[in-house]
Amino acid sequence: DLRLGVSSLDTTVKGLTAQNRFTGESVPLGDREMPLAPDLQLNGLVRYTFPVWNGRLALQGDFTFVDDHFLDLENNPNSFEDAFIVTNARISYATEDDRYEVSVWMQNVGDEEYRTFNGPITGNGYTLQQFGKPRWAGATLRVNF
Repeated sequence: DLRLGVSSLDTTVKGLTAQNRFTGESVPLGDREMPLAPDLQLNGLVRYTFPVWNGRLALQGDFTFVDDHFLDLENNPNSFEDAFIVTNARISYATEDDRYEVSVWMQNVGDEEYRTFNGPITGNGYTLQQFGKPRWAGATLRVNF
């Protein structure tokens, strides 16, 4: 199997304004990029399956590329997220009748650090950040009945 996906966006918000908290007047902010909307995203998967031991062994790898983007509508510099790639790997064995499947897998193989959320905590200068999952691995046993 070979699967590829592409997403291309132009999410510029033109003529954005904000309200001054103290005076109530409208303040022009100009053009801004929509948050969490990178210009380009790519994803792909490669899986090779072959017969072995009265069943099937599958080797799989996949990736997701996310172009640089902002995490807030104001496009604050501290909310800018650089482009990143997350890769995953999986090896599985399934019985011929698909009754049982066992797999071992690793997600975020390269231990890529990236943020999925960035928001200021009003008034105190701190920022709340949420990061994507770090590298993690596991095994799965599936029984179909």
